[in-house]
Amino acid sequence: MKPAYIHSLSLLKLLAVLGIIGCHTSLIRTFDACGRCVELLFLASGFLMAYNHFADKKEQSWWQAVKQKLPRLYPIHILCFLLQFLFVATWASKPISYFMTIGVLNLLLQQAWFVQTEFSYNNVSWYLSALVFAYAMTPAIKDTVKAAMKKKYGLLMLFLAVALVRYYCEFLAVNATRFVGLDVHCNPFVQMLNYMMGYMTAVAFMQKNVFNTTLKEVLPTWQVTILQILVMVLYVLCCNRFADNMRVFFVIIALPVFYILAIDRGVIKSIGEWKVVNFFAGMTLEIFMLHSFILYKLPVNAEDPMSYVIFFVTTIVAATVYHLAYRQITKK
Repeated sequence: MKPAYIHSLSLLKLLAVLGIIGCHTSLIRTFDACGRCVELLFLASGFLMAYNHFADKKEQSWWQAVKQKLPRLYPIHILCFLLQFLFVATWASKPISYFMTIGVLNLLLQQAWFVQTEFSYNNVSWYLSALVFAYAMTPAIKDTVKAAMKKKYGLLMLFLAVALVRYYCEFLAVNATRFVGLDVHCNPFVQMLNYMMGYMTAVAFMQKNVFNTTLKEVLPTWQVTILQILVMVLYVLCCNRFADNMRVFFVIIALPVFYILAIDRGVIKSIGEWKVVNFFAGMTLEIFMLHSFILYKLPVNAEDPMSYVIFFVTTIVAATVYHLAYRQITKK
């Protein structure tokens, strides 16, 4: 069955990627935009995975789950790795022993497990490293959620348990740096927990109850639009007002945004249906993965506004060329 397309969430993912680029280019400085936007991407991946596949009867192994995603993720990863390896002096001048260790970790998408290597070569490819681990854990997550749902309030209790583990990981990262090398921004296990919370949120959204029926079928479209705008504005205000709070706080307050946007009615859905938005939303991965190398080669300067224009145009053109070529090849 073809996965459902939730236009509102596709728009949110596109905004998250643009937010990361805005953070990397220092256009956004009000709060930790990179952290918040990365969390949104993992929550979105978990939410959409459950939304599209939780009801599937077919059992999957961890390798089958990963293998389905690799044709989409790995080619752009290899391209970006080669660009860094061949054209960035930092990596091209390293000895062969460095390539055989750190380089191989990157090629196998294992670099995000180690604080010393998480930003090596293409410094955003840690995202793929963590995402692949989340996909590998999806069959186990699915089985765990289904087992929990057999008990009264089981899904809620499982969510609280995952949130508690997520909090403890961050507590260690903040308070035990002398003993524990853990970066909650990149660590695959931590991001898998975020992914799992998004996954459980989608499962809750799909349950048949009075609350969900009211949201999806009874509430007028104009009220849905107001509710969607309200939760997004509140989320951004919280990110700005409580910027120094623990990251797990922002993960939890982002979940209502996904819950309400998934209704996929109203003005935000209409914007998500625009052809230009659809086109760019379909290549968020390419934009995200390529922008780091391009930013290295075409650095921006606040005193030179044209440098931002050149960077953004080059990034979009490069992502578009790759995206169209990839689509053509996969069609054949």
